[in-house]
Amino acid sequence: MPENIPGDVVEESHKEASAGAWVWLLDINIGGDVGTLTYVNNSSSVTILEGQSGETTYYPLPFVLGPWEQKENSPPTRTISIVNETLVGTLLPYMEDYNGLEGKSILVTPLNLLFPDADMSEKTQSFIVVSGVSGERRIDITLGAISPLSDSVPSQILTGLFCRYVRRFKQAPCNYSGAETTCNGTYKQCCDYGNEARFGGIVGLESRASKYVK
Repeated sequence: MPENIPGDVVEESHKEASAGAWVWLLDINIGGDVGTLTYVNNSSSVTILEGQSGETTYYPLPFVLGPWEQKENSPPTRTISIVNETLVGTLLPYMEDYNGLEGKSILVTPLNLLFPDADMSEKTQSFIVVSGVSGERRIDITLGAISPLSDSVPSQILTGLFCRYVRRFKQAPCNYSGAETTCNGTYKQCCDYGNEARFGGIVGLESRASKYVK
């Protein structure tokens, strides 16, 4: 994650009228054989370079990300709405097969099309799907914020020969792109997969020791 958003992107965001359109990138983590669905609320696809991990293509799916809303005695939510009759069918099978995507994690990231390769991960918003309602003409996905209780305290526990990214296998910052489908988190397996450069432990740390990082 960068310490700052690239300066040219910041400058563009401060302009009264930007030459480049701002869009939302949408990552829906289904898991299993499906993996992650990637969409952009744009009329054409957008391909993002992701360092050594290669490229990710976001496919057109015009959607609207609504504002935060809060009902009495309920946590705040936002809603993603898709009202394009032609493209509703793109997501409809997944809504039907996975219970309206309930419980699935979603990432939403802003992007200026003038700078498609800018790292905007600092501005990524993380959500959990609370509920989803779908029909032939419209899809509404209600999003809730991820509970702070799901985060570990301290935020990271570094060990010598075990990877802290094992629960994010094949996702950033692991970014393994090979054929294997599981990982046990050990340094040996990371080496066997040829991904040791991204190993999430500290090899020099004693195997029974841990280092706590805020």
